[in-house]
Amino acid sequence: MSLRAHGRSSLVGRHHTATLLFLSLVGAPLPFLNAQQAVTVSVAERGLHHVEPQLASNPRDPREIVVAAMQVRSTELSAWEVVAFRSGDSGASWQPSPLPAKEGVRCSADPWVAWGHDRSVYVACMAPVPTADGKDFTYEVFLHRSRDAGRTWAAPLQAPVDRAGQWDHPVLVKAPSPSDTATDVLWIVGTRARSSSNEFGIVRYHDRGARFDSMRVYRPSVPANYSFGSAATLDGERVVFTYFRMSERPPYPLYAVQVSPAGFRSTLLREHVMPAGFPMLTAIPAKGSSPRTLAAVWLEGAQIDGLDVVASQSKDGGETWRSPQIVTSDQPRVFRTRPNVASDGHGALAFTWYESATGSPCGDIKLRVLDEGGSVVGDRRFSRGPTPCPTERPLSAIVERWRGGGDYSGVQGIAPGMFDLVWADVREDGHHVRFARVQVRSAAPDRTR
Repeated sequence: MSLRAHGRSSLVGRHHTATLLFLSLVGAPLPFLNAQQAVTVSVAERGLHHVEPQLASNPRDPREIVVAAMQVRSTELSAWEVVAFRSGDSGASWQPSPLPAKEGVRCSADPWVAWGHDRSVYVACMAPVPTADGKDFTYEVFLHRSRDAGRTWAAPLQAPVDRAGQWDHPVLVKAPSPSDTATDVLWIVGTRARSSSNEFGIVRYHDRGARFDSMRVYRPSVPANYSFGSAATLDGERVVFTYFRMSERPPYPLYAVQVSPAGFRSTLLREHVMPAGFPMLTAIPAKGSSPRTLAAVWLEGAQIDGLDVVASQSKDGGETWRSPQIVTSDQPRVFRTRPNVASDGHGALAFTWYESATGSPCGDIKLRVLDEGGSVVGDRRFSRGPTPCPTERPLSAIVERWRGGGDYSGVQGIAPGMFDLVWADVREDGHHVRFARVQVRSAAPDRTR
């Protein structure tokens, strides 16, 4: 494989041959994997950290990108704030894009980004809302919207709630719509934490009329501590999400739930999953129709420093799932966490995960691209921190609290074989958000013969 720069000098990378792949192996020439050098998105004074980034790129103009992340000054909740950044030149440069507060309430955690029609872009995030007596607060979800690719933002709207409880780990996904439809339908799905047992809240937002539907709540039949995974939308009427049931010790069972006008349908996706990152979902678009194919990714294994990234596909909208396959099979004794997956809409899937030495706050983000037949067509590793890692001196409380940059990193397919990545980079003065764009190209014919 040839690793070439996508507009900048190339980073060091290498290709690993896998013996166990996501789908069946097929023989094919290795393509070129072009990658721009990772660009720093968030630049701030020393001691200011940015963690848990997410991104969305304009599918009609990939030069436009919006990233949202948590800005953290200390481990105290009052020192957290969700901030946004935008780029108009394919990620070469970035500008801050302040998100407004609503009646003094400002988002502080769990940002998620989705691109709508034209230049509309949305950020969903959680904010602490004071209780009626002013003695406490609950986490609620707010939705920000920009109509100019993140230059300016309207005042946020608060998502409705069903009853007592508070949000945790909400995910924002946009329903597919015809290209000539100038309206957006979005879903917000996440945990509704309660004192007795966690539930799952599902809210649908309609851009036309700027309104939310009433919250729907999914309550598993057995009260327990449930942890939300991720969500993917099939259309404006159906969404699928994952969760696992937590017990005293991992591994935990992983479930997929279909949400439709007919109700809820839960399927056991995998019996034993390790909670070193949330199980992630993506919908794989279908030509001329709503997607019915989903890809899920999670971690499993016997040793915490030898977990594999494992994936499965559903061809029927989440009702049944294929036998899981291992995506990673090299370097078995490393610590992997926070897997993610994205489709380019043309058959290729990009898998990302964090990889480091056990116990280290530093490491790399790893990208592996598989084609429709299951062949590895691209491998890339981006360094996430200084070399050597600064482990000899005491780590700050923030680095300890958000080891690896938090719970999420972002990946999105934006064109055939092209993916955008965003992650939190651990550096000596704190976590910074980093961005890279990669593209898989078919190998050019040899014209020298």
